[in-house]
Amino acid sequence: MEIFELEPQNVWRNFYALTQIPRPSGHTEQVANFLVDFAKKNGAEAHIDETGNVAQLLVSKTVRQPSFRHTWTWCRRR
Repeated sequence: MEIFELEPQNVWRNFYALTQIPRPSGHTEQVANFLVDFAKKNGAEAHIDETGNVAQLLVSKTVRQPSFRHTWTWCRRR
């Protein structure tokens, strides 16, 4: 069975796109940019913080105050 035949197809299509990005140790900028672009294309607010973490703003329909939650964390050595 091919990955594109799995359900739900949109999840596996996006997973495949993520796996095609080269990301050797210490060089995760392309993945971080992919995740920010993906969030923005899907109507979410996201950014890369000063340490290279991708943060996405999650707004609950029942809570009036938004909160930041890290959806992906990429560790960088300084």
